[in-house]
Amino acid sequence: MNYKVDFTDLTLLDTKCHYLKTLDLMSKEMYGNSVWMLDTRCTISSIYGMCLFDLHFYNDGKVVIYNYSPSDKNVLLTEDIQYLSEYLQLKGWKKPEPYIDLVKSQLKLWKFYWETKIINCNYFENKYKDNNEEE
Repeated sequence: MNYKVDFTDLTLLDTKCHYLKTLDLMSKEMYGNSVWMLDTRCTISSIYGMCLFDLHFYNDGKVVIYNYSPSDKNVLLTEDIQYLSEYLQLKGWKKPEPYIDLVKSQLKLWKFYWETKIINCNYFENKYKDNNEEE
């Protein structure tokens, strides 16, 4: 399946979203400052539609999802989040993590993606910490 990924942030466009290239470019642009965050809107298009993510990219490779508009009403059947996660990891970033308010607004959705190891989620890590220690 063909997907098209676009970003509103020029740095991510220039580096084609490669983490190490972004890290290098940002260290030059920030005059050696190693702490930064890029705020961008990501659009993923396919034959099935278009989805939108508002994302924050951090210098340590972390990516936080702040907003998500799915390509279909039945979000569990879309490949939006799975494709985003795979795309980012191929580019050297960590698995994306949804912002806590986004998680709380759709607990079932984000729990599914966390349980299937498609995303990282501190909210569920902390909530089920005791259960994980028993395994």
